[in-house]
Amino acid sequence: MSENVYYSRLEAVIKSVVDAIDDGQVTLAEVWSIVAALIDAAKDIMQEAVPFTEKDCDELTEAAQLVFDKYIKPIDLPGADRLIDPIIRRFVIPNMIHGLHQMIQRRLG
Repeated sequence: MSENVYYSRLEAVIKSVVDAIDDGQVTLAEVWSIVAALIDAAKDIMQEAVPFTEKDCDELTEAAQLVFDKYIKPIDLPGADRLIDPIIRRFVIPNMIHGLHQMIQRRLG
């Protein structure tokens, strides 16, 4: 894979959030605040990059999933990790990023 230009920005945000977790275990509310921090960082990137194309959106989604794999997936999430991790990675993150992209495009449009 070529260097993803969005990865380092997302990594910096999530690393600081995850590093604040002392015991490596989080509540469900903390899980969603970590995902929200990732989505907020993605939104900031989208708003700064004009134009932000569908290809950019795909690359940002890929970067977010890689950051998830490295920093969030190893955390012991509440509930069944084998169910929660894939749902967040495959559905929540991509749909949130693509939904934000569509919303921003409509506002600019």
